[in-house]
Amino acid sequence: MARYEEALADFTTAIRLDPKDAWAIASRGQTYQAMARYEEALADLTTATDLNPSLDWAIASRGETYRLMARYEEALADFTTAIRLDPEYAWAIAMRGETYRLMARYEEALADFTTAIRLDPKDAWAIASRGQTYQAMARYEEALADFTTATDLNPKYDWAIASRGETYRLMARYEEALADFTTAIDLDPKYDWAIARRGETYRLMARYEEALADLTTAIRLNPKDAWAIASRGQTYQAMERYEEALADLTTAIDLNPKDAWAIASRGQTYQAMERYEEALADFTTAIRLNPTYAWAIASRGQTYQAMERYEEALADFTTAIRLNPTYAWAIARRGQTYQAMERYEEALADFTTAIRLDPDDPADHLALAMIGGGTAVNNDRYQWVADIESDATEANLIALLVIDWLISEGIASRERTSTGAHLPGASYAINQDTSPANHVRRITVHKKRVICHPMKASFLTCPNCRERTPLREADLPAKAWNELFILAHHWTAGYADQRECASCNECASLEDWQVDPSWIFCHFALCFWNWEPLNPAIVDRLSAHLARHLVTIGPLGQ
Repeated sequence: MARYEEALADFTTAIRLDPKDAWAIASRGQTYQAMARYEEALADLTTATDLNPSLDWAIASRGETYRLMARYEEALADFTTAIRLDPEYAWAIAMRGETYRLMARYEEALADFTTAIRLDPKDAWAIASRGQTYQAMARYEEALADFTTATDLNPKYDWAIASRGETYRLMARYEEALADFTTAIDLDPKYDWAIARRGETYRLMARYEEALADLTTAIRLNPKDAWAIASRGQTYQAMERYEEALADLTTAIDLNPKDAWAIASRGQTYQAMERYEEALADFTTAIRLNPTYAWAIASRGQTYQAMERYEEALADFTTAIRLNPTYAWAIARRGQTYQAMERYEEALADFTTAIRLDPDDPADHLALAMIGGGTAVNNDRYQWVADIESDATEANLIALLVIDWLISEGIASRERTSTGAHLPGASYAINQDTSPANHVRRITVHKKRVICHPMKASFLTCPNCRERTPLREADLPAKAWNELFILAHHWTAGYADQRECASCNECASLEDWQVDPSWIFCHFALCFWNWEPLNPAIVDRLSAHLARHLVTIGPLGQ
């Protein structure tokens, strides 16, 4: 009934009548604990255990009070004492496991939870808590199994359902994550944690308006949720609403000055605004808080690259790659830096490695072809279908409509490669190994900002004076190409894209310069890898389905 004030009054009366009634004193302590009046709870529980040193449940309750106060060592001591008094005290064992989990002592947590579950196989809380431990250890399949068992035992267990949703989110299984978060929210419409995580899932799916709605709701329910505020800041950043992003990220940092993720995210926002010194300061702070934060280190390298401080950029990219040897993005950015420094052999090696790790970025293939004179790694070739009418706000909806249509037409399947590309439908499949090294036929979806380009670039023409600059000289990329390639990356990331003409000294945005063969700048495109030339009828039918004008580039990269 949770009528705590009345409970306190009755326990206090009973204690006045019998000052040595350890049970009544401990029960009043539990009431204070439920009211978050922890110091009074500790006082009563200590008095009770002084009166009866073998009162195991009072000792365990004091341990739980310490746990709620984040005084974990004292909590462990009390739980261990209670367990020594009763080795089959499942609740105390599970609570000690939870304390170990909060201390990131995961193996000890697993041992305690497993023991507690053996003693009480229907304890949904202990099972779900073991699932959370597995989740923290990135043992996601085991986490899913435990959360599912817990929710089977209690189908209305919103916390366990939301925790399973979070596991799906961490596994990038976003549709399943959304389903679980939505179920948990239906059970408790004020469950701010689940609402915030659903918002973050929408953000990762580039469904930004839905992300904003959820994150704003979560913040209204819990105005001091720094994580939700920072996540909304990142959503604004992805929408290129940089001032709003800065405001949210700064608020989140004020609430939690040691949140390296929020600080680095603000650095990324400053970088997008060309406020490079502020970006460097934030990235450096984030790295000081977490010296192994590869993403922050690589992002600082990108800032140095934008400032043409190439040696410092190389140092950061190399550190990030040492921390994460499969970090394809950082490897490609280091290759880009080597290219800008005209260190082409090292650039060639990095682009080759990046493509081996992530074969689905056409820009890396283009860079490698420009350095290597047209050779495509793995003999990959590609062709584009681009929507030149959509804007950033429409891109995700267009993507959903297009993929559903491709699957319904048997052109694409729901099956994906390890890098997320759609494999072809049965009627378009070819005999192939799904390894990227074997000429895999696949379809990649590109959203937000996309440059559709052939696998070569010959000339760049100024929109003002019409000066035509070669992009390759003596079988190597020209300086103009190196500048153009970095500028193209900035455009796709939403950063500044102005280029000054060396002939007339006029500046123009990248979209106004003419690249030969032509580039298309858009917010949604499909890239078909290793297909025969697309039948124009397919493109026409898709165009009619969307009621949009689609253009093609390719087939390319022969």
